Formats: sequence, structure tokens, C-alpha cells
Amino acid sequence: MTSAAVVTIRVPESSFELLREVLEKRAPELLAVLREGSNVVIREDQNREIQELVGDEFAETGLRGDHEPNERGLALEKLIDMFSPYK
Repeated sequence: MTSAAVVTIRVPESSFELLREVLEKRAPELLAVLREGSNVVIREDQNREIQELVGDEFAETGLRGDHEPNERGLALEKLIDMFSPYK
């Protein structure tokens, strides 16, 4: 049996509460990955899931009427980038 790879994502304090809010709303079972401090230690599959959840939140709440990002959208974009495997 092969164990899943684990990744550590450093989430700045300014983004941490937004991440918590998104997870509380969309996947409360993932709240356990949030620890004190700003590091999130997760499996690669959880990393992809979080990126998708934040992307869904961006599509739902992060755009103005002209389809440009609002302030929340810009913050969500930063979170998406943090969890991107293509940094």
C-alpha cells in the first residue's frame, strides 16, 4: 500500500480566516487540517479539493456585475494560487 504524499502550505494570517470561512461553508470535514499558526498540512488530494472549493467560492461570491473580481474575489484568487501545484 502506497501512502499519499503530504504537502505543507503556508497560509498568511491575512488569508487564514477566509480559508476557514470557505471550509466551514463548503467542506466542514476539512476544518481539521487547519492548525494553530499558518501552516496547513494536507494530502495532495485534499490540496486539489481545497483549491476547487475556493474556486467554487470565487465563482459564487468573488465577482462584480462586470465579471471582474471584487475585493473578496482578489483574496480568494490569492488562496487559489497558494494551493496551486503550478506555483
